[in-house]
Amino acid sequence: MGTSFSIFIINPEDLQIILNSSKALQKGSFYKFLKNLIGEGLLSAPVDKWRVHRRLISPVFNANLLNQFLPVFHQKNKVLIEKLSKEIDKTQPFDLWEYIGPTTLDTICQNMMGYNLETQLSDKFEFFDTILKASELDVMRIFKPWLHPNIIFTIYRKLTGLQNIYKTLNKLPNKVIKEKKEIYIQRKITSKTNGLDDSTYGDIKKPSKGFLDTLLELNEVGANLTDIEVRDEVVTMMSAGSDTSAVTICFCLLLLAIQPDIQEIAYRRVRQTMYHSIILFSGIRYLTIFEYYITVNIEQQCDT
Repeated sequence: MGTSFSIFIINPEDLQIILNSSKALQKGSFYKFLKNLIGEGLLSAPVDKWRVHRRLISPVFNANLLNQFLPVFHQKNKVLIEKLSKEIDKTQPFDLWEYIGPTTLDTICQNMMGYNLETQLSDKFEFFDTILKASELDVMRIFKPWLHPNIIFTIYRKLTGLQNIYKTLNKLPNKVIKEKKEIYIQRKITSKTNGLDDSTYGDIKKPSKGFLDTLLELNEVGANLTDIEVRDEVVTMMSAGSDTSAVTICFCLLLLAIQPDIQEIAYRRVRQTMYHSIILFSGIRYLTIFEYYITVNIEQQCDT
């Protein structure tokens, strides 16, 4: 395709062999364009770096951590519902993204970094708008072959002021990481002074750590992640994580709007699962079972 040699697989059996191969881990060439946005995080890192970082980061994402995230989910969703309520009974269409995007960004920032961004409550979305703009630029570069060479794109972004967008994008993560490092060091000194360690908790379950806290702690035990590597992983989680979640939620709400009967069933099932207006971690598995029911129901309607 163009100046690149490409092979396209259409046989599922062949595709399974490739996807299961430990040698087919290198990302496509277009992923290199994401480095302006997210650096060399898990999504865009070379294979050698990806292997190391994945092994370090994977244990962070477990059921205990998800359970810890639920209060933030409830808090941000409550704000979302209040914001969406003003659209009730209106006949004009509105952009769901303007509500969902800030919600997912606030949620992932507070859960992953322990930082309350409060994009939902602000009229100015500098960081959110910067992520969107930077993402648009990276996608634009993919479809404009003359911008593919790094030297040409570097000149282009300097002449057009795009360089400032990438600098603005890293400003908040750098600030949060700096503050978190200071807090982490101070907490470590305090714990050492007071003689606190893991055994202090006894039979009490030790509090789970967030994503950024874990990265900082890993450095203490020999992970040797540079400040830039920590920042790249944080930006990857903030931008890629919030964007994919927002897109999925928007499509889900659109499909529920198209299928009002399924929407009503889903609403009743969620209400049945809720406990005092919130969904407990133990109830999520029942919603997963219900997701299968919805899929089968829609497939049956399509067949008829």
